[in-house]
Formats: sequence, C-alpha cells, structure tokens
Amino acid sequence: MTKPEPLVREGPQVRMGKPRLGAWGSPKNHLERVRVSHNRSVIGGCLLIGLIVLAGCAADNHEAPVVEKTQAAATTDEDICRAFSDVLTITVNADAGLRDGRMAQQEQMGWYRLATRELDRIPTNGDGTVSDALDALKSAAPPIKLGAVLPTGIGTADWGIASADLGSACTAAGFEAAVEAFTGG
Repeated sequence: MTKPEPLVREGPQVRMGKPRLGAWGSPKNHLERVRVSHNRSVIGGCLLIGLIVLAGCAADNHEAPVVEKTQAAATTDEDICRAFSDVLTITVNADAGLRDGRMAQQEQMGWYRLATRELDRIPTNGDGTVSDALDALKSAAPPIKLGAVLPTGIGTADWGIASADLGSACTAAGFEAAVEAFTGG
C-alpha cells in the first residue's frame, strides 16, 4: 500500500503532493520566513497604533467644555418611548426563544432580569402621561440586581396593564413603541 500524498497549502488553495521548496530551500525555512514576516507585521501594527494614539493625544491638549443637563431637560417623551421599545424587544425575543424551544425558561428569566435593569435605567422627565406611565411600569417590574434570581414582574397582570398604558401614552405623544423581533424564522 502506498503512502498518500500530503495536502500542501499554497495561498488560498490546497494541492496534493510534496511542498515546493522555492528560494528558501526547505519547508522548515519557509515556515521560518512566514513567522519572521508575521512578527514584523505584528510589531509594525503595534507601532502604528501607538503613533496614532500619541498623535491623538498631542492634537487634543485642551479639555472639552462640560455641558451639564438636568435629567428632566435631557429626557423627552421620545427618549422614553424608544428605550421602552428596547425593553419590549428584549422580552418579546426571550418569549419567542422559549416558545420555539431555543432556550430554557431559566434563560428567558435571565433576559427578563436584564429587561428590568434596562427599564430602571430609563430616566423620566417627571411630567406628563408618558413619564407617569413609565413610573407605573417600573413599579410593576422593579429592577432585579445582577446575580439575583428573583421573579421579575414581567408577564404579570400589572406588567400587562402598565406596559399597555405606556404604549398608549407613547402613541398619544406621537412616538409609537416598536419591537424588533430577531429570533426565530
């Protein structure tokens, strides 16, 4: 029985047969040449990145002015409704993953806990029906601390009522909540 010919890689192609020796002589020397070339590329890349960073630091010797906004002035109904859409996107995709058998209930609950923390991070401007509806939704699903395994309130009757109220308030303010379903089909 004859010994099979080894596969030889030549650029992006593979051919059968013995390696071509070329100017460097042996395959071992070829590997050495590739290693030296690779090391030079890595060192050159690191130097280039270092120069770019230093150039950026040298060009920006002054401090940018600090602009402070109050939370109420910085938050609009549109901001609240967009962030609410993100929370809904998390919960809808977690529900779809569980329903379609791509995740266990434990994973769904982990996504729900994340959604409560994201919901809690949405600032309110403290004025109007959108802010009031957001406060009610935050009460229905208070944030679950990272690492804690507790019920979330998402999916309860209070959650359903409060999320429908916030959706209606967003629509009335001219900013319809939207969900991006990206799991499944």
